[in-house]
Amino acid sequence: MTIGENIKALRKSAHLTQTELAEKIGATKHYIAALETNQYTKPSMDLVLRISKACGYAVEVNFVPIGSECKELTLN
Repeated sequence: MTIGENIKALRKSAHLTQTELAEKIGATKHYIAALETNQYTKPSMDLVLRISKACGYAVEVNFVPIGSECKELTLN
C-alpha cells in the first residue's frame, strides 16, 4: 500500500470525510485529497502523527532495509 492508500484507509476506518479530517489536523480538504492520491508521497512525521491521532490510532515505526516498501497496514 502507498502512503496515500494508508491515509485513506485510516480516515475511512475512523468514519471521517476528507473535510472532517482536514479540520481536525488543521489542513485543507485539497491537501488531504492530494495525500490520498499520492501527489505528496513524503508527509512529515508530524503530519502522520496528527492524522493517526485524529483517526484514533497510534503510529508504530518499523525499520526496513532501504529500497523496501511497507506492504501492509494493520488497523487494530
